[in-house]
Order: sequence, then structure tokens, then C-alpha cells
Amino acid sequence: MHLKIAQMIEKIKANTPALQAGTAPVGTAPGGLMTKNLLALIDAESNSPKITPEQYAEAVALLLKTAQGDTSGSRASAQVLLSAYNSHAFQLGITELCNLDADHYEAALAVIRGRVELRHEPHEMIQDGPKHFEQLWEQWEHYKCGNRHTL
Repeated sequence: MHLKIAQMIEKIKANTPALQAGTAPVGTAPGGLMTKNLLALIDAESNSPKITPEQYAEAVALLLKTAQGDTSGSRASAQVLLSAYNSHAFQLGITELCNLDADHYEAALAVIRGRVELRHEPHEMIQDGPKHFEQLWEQWEHYKCGNRHTL
């Protein structure tokens, strides 16, 4: 959706020379003030995060609780969190998401979106995050990128 809006904005700008030159007249005609304001609003909206810090934190907390277990859902939850935490050391196998129920799948997507859109690592979103993620790292060390081939 964001890409589509951004493409539309670029197409309007490209076809409105007055907008490109910054000489758009006041009015409602293409290139007028209303058009510029509308474009600015659409541009700002398309670049704003769609996930809140609270939603991101809730998703991290849910997956963290699950990741501390020993099930296929725990493994998937841990991979989502650890990959969002340090993708050089841990990488999520996309098919692992098939091991999650609907709530945990949505939480996994929220963690991915939160990491990208808010640009905060997941351990920053919860209380005692560094401690929890250190423990998680140790628990799932055998899933680090260099260790996975031995599983």
C-alpha cells in the first residue's frame, strides 16, 4: 500500500511542472496550493509508522513468553525475536511461521513491522529486555546461523 501511494505521488509530481519548480499557484487546479497540501499530507501519511510502540512491545512480550518454552512454536517465536535483535547471528526461516497459531503469527508480523517501522530493537521494547534476550540467545544458541547446519 505504501509503495502504491508513493508511486502515485511521484506520478502526480512528475506530471505537474509547477510542483517540481515550486512555483505552484494558489488554488485548486493541479499544482495549486490545495494540491500541494494534499500531496504533502499523503506523503506524510505514507511515511508514518502504522504500528504503535505499544503494539510492538505487546508482540515482543507475547513471543518472548512463548520462546522460553520447548515447542515448534517456541522455536519460531525465538527465531523471530532473535532475528529482529541480531539478524547477522540469527535468521528466521520463513516456513517456521507455519508453526505459529493465528495470535502468534500476528505477533510475529508485528515484531517485524515494529523493528522496521519504529527502528528499535525488540529488547528495547520491554522491561529488562537485555537480560531476557541474553537468556533467549543462550537457550537458542544452537539456532545461530553458524550452528544450524549441524541440527
